Amino acid sequence: MYHDNTSVLDYTVLNVIPNTIIPEGSRNRRHSATRCRRMLGVLSARSVARARPRAFASFKTAASMSPSSVERVRRSRITKDDALVVYVCDLQDKFAKAIAGFDHVVHATTVLIRGMDAMDSSHKNRRLIMSEQNPDKLGHTVPQVHAAYNDATAFDKVIRSKLRFSMLEPEDYNVSERYFYSGSSNVMAKHHIVCGIEAHVCVLQTVLDLLERDQVVHVCVDAVSSIRLQDRDVALRRMQQAGAYLTTTESILFEMLDSAASSQFRAVSAIVRTPRPEGAPLPSL
Repeated sequence: MYHDNTSVLDYTVLNVIPNTIIPEGSRNRRHSATRCRRMLGVLSARSVARARPRAFASFKTAASMSPSSVERVRRSRITKDDALVVYVCDLQDKFAKAIAGFDHVVHATTVLIRGMDAMDSSHKNRRLIMSEQNPDKLGHTVPQVHAAYNDATAFDKVIRSKLRFSMLEPEDYNVSERYFYSGSSNVMAKHHIVCGIEAHVCVLQTVLDLLERDQVVHVCVDAVSSIRLQDRDVALRRMQQAGAYLTTTESILFEMLDSAASSQFRAVSAIVRTPRPEGAPLPSL
């Protein structure tokens, strides 16, 4: 084999290339080996010079990223004091048996609400909007989510019945009316976090309405579903292509906490560790 001070490149150039390309005993084989040895000095020097930069070529710091990329990252970051709105879309009784992974959606949504409620904020700047699609025919919000809604004290809360698919009503579209207030602090919401069903209908149209008004939207993949997983998959991809950030409920909670030193860390961690429903979780995409 080769010595410790001989690189793989050295060994390949000196032995493997001449021995495999040109038949043994050929006069050209000796000349080929000589040419390979002459090339070795140049190739080895180049490989050493390039090895270290290439190892880190794909790593970008904020200084090397474009301004638009840096701004997009900054827009996506959530802290516990950011003004935000949580949307819980149509988690109603009649859908329970039809929606793929419905129990997982309910569990993740409940964890999100209770986890946020466990975090103290310097301002009451969170709003929780829960919608019910045609409740006279489709029933009301399932008990687990409704209980989390009732128990929450860190939000301004509202339940809306609707016939439109989007959770936003036409009168809400006038931003001058300050629909995007996050709560009683009268601060415009910085983030909009969306959960619920169905991903390709009501959730999608809610997200598109928000994005069209230049809002920062986060879609909780573990808390969004449809009857057919194919519809869910395509809807998530479309929302991401339109500019929404795909995330999970647990990721949002720990991003808001920022540190295990937070005084709310134990409380939130206990909520996150609440036993999950049986069965496989929803796929990410």
